[in-house]
Amino acid sequence: MDSLKAALLSNTFSVEAAKRRIGLLQRVLESLFYTKAEGDATPEERYSAALAVEATPEDHTAVALWGTAWLTAFSEQTFHTNIAELHTWLEGLPRVTVYVPAVLDADGEETMGEWCRKELSPNHMLDFEIDAMTLGGCAVISGGKLYDYSFTPRLRKMPEVIREVLDSYAT
Repeated sequence: MDSLKAALLSNTFSVEAAKRRIGLLQRVLESLFYTKAEGDATPEERYSAALAVEATPEDHTAVALWGTAWLTAFSEQTFHTNIAELHTWLEGLPRVTVYVPAVLDADGEETMGEWCRKELSPNHMLDFEIDAMTLGGCAVISGGKLYDYSFTPRLRKMPEVIREVLDSYAT
């Protein structure tokens, strides 16, 4: 299980993506354990085939990079316990709340995740919150402290300058 957890942390940065990928693993492993095998395919081959059907292209790429060595930790008897353990482990990881003005694409999420893991902690998971008032950047809450990297604080410091610029366009 430790190798699976390490693999998940290697390319999954947000709580939402981690939950989605654990759910994907659950569906794929259910198919592996509870569906009659056709032909003489190995569990790894059946896992890969089920993954190709179940996953979005983004999740397929991420989960495929995890390899299959961790599959030996799962069996029909340990399956539900191990999935529950993954959820419990995920809930126990430290969180960083990130306020962004719009939903980030996969590249943006990865960039933000890599920065947070480098600057804050290698095990942090990101909780993204959409906040339209976070202009031109993001705000990060970690350890009870706010780090505002948006233009919003700067705009609040100079309202008269902004008003003058806007007024000049009005005339």
